[in-house]
Amino acid sequence: MGIGGLLLWLVMATAIVMSSWKILRQLRGSPWFPIGVVIFWFAFLMLGPFMVGGIQAYQDFVLNAYLWLLLGILFRLPHIKVSTELEAARLAAAQPRRRWIL
Repeated sequence: MGIGGLLLWLVMATAIVMSSWKILRQLRGSPWFPIGVVIFWFAFLMLGPFMVGGIQAYQDFVLNAYLWLLLGILFRLPHIKVSTELEAARLAAAQPRRRWIL
């Protein structure tokens, strides 16, 4: 693939890591944040330091499949965060308030 392939790989890896970092910043303070950190760290390692020695880590089918599956989960986490917050607010509003009569 030559120099062009290397440049395209670097652009793709940088775009994925930067987008993952933006998602991670959105998740800060939520219960989904630790999951996002682990997925971000895995993607960073797979697309960065593991690639310095060669493309063997990326060519491993299991690690490659996990990378793309987990990236899909990571990019969906902000939507899950919003939907769980809305559901919690709906349930809190639906509960009757108890009044204590003395």
